[in-house]
Amino acid sequence: MNRKTITVETKPQREGQKSRSFSVELLAYLLANDLWELGAGSKDRHYRPVFIAYAGTDQASRAFSANLRAGRPAVVTGNSHLATKFEVPKSAGFRFETYSREGATLTLAYLPAVFSFQQPAADSGNISFLCLPPTWWVDEQAQATEEAVGKDAREAAVAAYFVALLDQRSPLPIANDLEFHLRIYRAALVDLRRSPTRDSPAKPIDSKPSDDVSGTSVPSVRVTAERQNFWLRTVTHRRVTAGPP
Repeated sequence: MNRKTITVETKPQREGQKSRSFSVELLAYLLANDLWELGAGSKDRHYRPVFIAYAGTDQASRAFSANLRAGRPAVVTGNSHLATKFEVPKSAGFRFETYSREGATLTLAYLPAVFSFQQPAADSGNISFLCLPPTWWVDEQAQATEEAVGKDAREAAVAAYFVALLDQRSPLPIANDLEFHLRIYRAALVDLRRSPTRDSPAKPIDSKPSDDVSGTSVPSVRVTAERQNFWLRTVTHRRVTAGPP
């Protein structure tokens, strides 16, 4: 994992005061600009991530987080010619979770709307989320279902995670059937390859989970009611014509 130092600087509030800076170690970040309105403010080397992880001393982490929450940009140090900046808009409603041990703190800052399983069904006809299942969870689920699903066990685990996120946001019912979930997931991948977003041009999508998300731009999952109906019609038709497995 490529780690870098990231620094936020506070300007003096009155004449005679010195500016102060607080630095932490940048561990990972995710970009998915299509999934939220304020993500459109991301520009070249000026990012608005939906997830950012960093670590530092307890004191430095608290000060860094306070300034990041206030909307102040953080700069990756060490490259003065092409400075990379990160910004968390103050009005975005980011959640900050901290884990401290022996004088050091790990902070995870993220946009809950695109990660949470507890989102209400969308009213606008558009559904947006990120599907990033933990590798350990996929391994565990694949092992538990290998006998029933066979060689597709790992993909089926990712599909179950995908459908769980989709089901929480969709007003349409989805059958509780792992094979059906796998068909929906595969239909979604095919559809995403055919319908690239601004952040994710047409290219193969790797459905395998990854432990290293440092500096990743994630394929955006933006679902309209029409697109979800298309997935459901597609997989239902395939299931009916193919017959029982």
